[in-house]
Amino acid sequence: MRAKTAFLIMILFAAHPLGAKVAKPNNENPKYTVVNGIKKCTATQSGKISINDANIAHPEKVSMILMENQVDGDLALYHDHVYDDDHYKDVVKGEFVLHNHTADKNYVHYQVILKGKKGLVAKTTGDMIVPAGKNQTIRLGNVPLSRREIDNISSYDIKCVCSNVKLHRY
Repeated sequence: MRAKTAFLIMILFAAHPLGAKVAKPNNENPKYTVVNGIKKCTATQSGKISINDANIAHPEKVSMILMENQVDGDLALYHDHVYDDDHYKDVVKGEFVLHNHTADKNYVHYQVILKGKKGLVAKTTGDMIVPAGKNQTIRLGNVPLSRREIDNISSYDIKCVCSNVKLHRY
């Protein structure tokens, strides 16, 4: 009887991880390097996205983790209208909100690529400084697109390079 109980307990412990949901890291291939005191993290991330009208729904959020879980945050993307040249234009707006949990300020270079079924729809790049132990919000430039182009956006690619010193663009 004890052997059957021990066998049953072993099977339950062995089968438990199979039924549990394992959290997959958001970044696909983060690469961390340290050379002469310069810490650098290169991360890429891609996935499916549907950009909604800002008045209809909440923006799509993409979570990111950089610098070995010490810098993390979200990128929110949404469709909005801006008044320019005496008429409204459709634009894609984006906003990074990064949290720095380190004692050093970090420099982040980013590249956001929006793709449709037929290929590249929009691309934007930029830099930001995330102060030590603080949160940093930075808005991407407005990307003017037609309503049809915005509706065709189906996926994204994000490339980030985070470092404790200012680096040249990648």
